[in-house]
Amino acid sequence: MFNGPKVEMEISEAMRNKLFTTIPQLMIMRCRLLERGKDQNNKKYYIVKNSWGTGNDHQGYLYVTKNHILLKTNSLFLNKEAVPNDILKG
Repeated sequence: MFNGPKVEMEISEAMRNKLFTTIPQLMIMRCRLLERGKDQNNKKYYIVKNSWGTGNDHQGYLYVTKNHILLKTNSLFLNKEAVPNDILKG
């Protein structure tokens, strides 16, 4: 269980490639990124609603860091309303 913030490793493309090409991916889940925040050490995190129910300590919500998302995410869908107009294509 959570017992305080940990030092995070920096995520590289090589780490992502190894994860997705050599380690069997046993869990596929959909999550919805809801909000950003900062912890007591000013580290950025995201509030995420998971797809597998409310059976955790936070009733189905997770608090994950940007590095976790960078390492574990292999696809991302955005509502076009969330994309700034200057980068929206068509």
